[in-house]
Amino acid sequence: MSKISIIITNYNHGHCLNDAVESAINQSRKPDEVLIIDDGSTDTSKELIQSLEENHPSVRAIYHNENKGTVPRMNEGTHESIGDYLVYRAADDISCPGFFEQAIDMLLKYPDAAFCCGDIIHYQKDPQAGQRESLDIADKVSYLSPETLPEVLGSKLIYGQTIMVSKEKLIAIGGFNEKHQSYCDWFSFLVLAFKHGICYVPEIFAGHQLNSFSYSALNVQHQERQRGVLKNILLSLKNDFPDVLPHFIQSGALDLVGPQIVDAVYRNLDLLDPITLALIQMPLQRWVNQRQQNYLTDSLGNVISKVLDRHIDALRKITHKGLPVLVYGTGGHSERVARIWKHLGLSEINAYICSDEPENRSFHSAPVFNIKKCPIQSPGLIIISSMSYEELMVNNSQNKFPETSIITFWNQELTQIKTGC
Repeated sequence: MSKISIIITNYNHGHCLNDAVESAINQSRKPDEVLIIDDGSTDTSKELIQSLEENHPSVRAIYHNENKGTVPRMNEGTHESIGDYLVYRAADDISCPGFFEQAIDMLLKYPDAAFCCGDIIHYQKDPQAGQRESLDIADKVSYLSPETLPEVLGSKLIYGQTIMVSKEKLIAIGGFNEKHQSYCDWFSFLVLAFKHGICYVPEIFAGHQLNSFSYSALNVQHQERQRGVLKNILLSLKNDFPDVLPHFIQSGALDLVGPQIVDAVYRNLDLLDPITLALIQMPLQRWVNQRQQNYLTDSLGNVISKVLDRHIDALRKITHKGLPVLVYGTGGHSERVARIWKHLGLSEINAYICSDEPENRSFHSAPVFNIKKCPIQSPGLIIISSMSYEELMVNNSQNKFPETSIITFWNQELTQIKTGC
């Protein structure tokens, strides 16, 4: 019988571990092992993990005194686990009911597949108040071959939390590359997908707790580091996985990191060759503003569209009154907000705001201000355009503009439409 291992990497998130473990061991198909790798935590993680080991026979732990980082510990878990199929978890992720049973059934039915994946729900405190993000690559349980996958998947993100992967196939490509940092699972899973194909189940498989201190959220704050990581991804793809290069090119997979990878190439001209140009053709088109419709139809765009549609009457009231509209954020999330807002036929967005001093003073032809220095006195609406920093942005907005309506996309409890709107 095939075995399933759940690998949880932890650093100072002991308070989250109980939910992560309980959501795994309470699955209809029990995991054969829940392996917790503690990366030198300095909180009470060790005591909490020891309690979980005592209460649950399937839980075992590896403790470290030295903090080496998430990616080395993920690779360690891969090799130390007993499972034939693996699920990777941050300490603050949860597994949704039915995930393991449905995933293992599909993988046994389609042994050529590298992994089985599903949909995800993003939340801050209560999963029931979270926002589902659907991959939408099939309307029923399906196996998608390497030949068909590029066109179907495009640049959509398969969240690692929703994946149950073949250990044998993952080890065969070298596991997770430490030089890819927070993109390591995205890259390795895409390589596997384009080599072997995947199974997809259109059900919620995992919950992702939004956290501005998460590994990925912290990494994207450092632009120079990001450029180095994206350079390493291009080099790995061209040097180590030439067999899947055509799939990456056909799908436009690197469009997920958009203008950032174009910027990385132009700052590292040694990367510039015909293969690189083919790989970044879609990000480049996005960079020069030619892919407007895609923002309306990808999974992130779908979530944004649904939330704005839900509040469309209030939005029209605000804009008809001539009250200023601000968007908090200037990244890829805000690109989609701007396109979809325009698509809905609403009035112009008056300004974009950010928490720090803006690198660029204009975004979509509107000015960009540090929120503390924003000259607009009484906006009618602030659109919070972020996933990981949503709660922090709401707090900043409330402090600066206590009477202003706020719309959020991921934690619906944070949305505040003021009376009269």
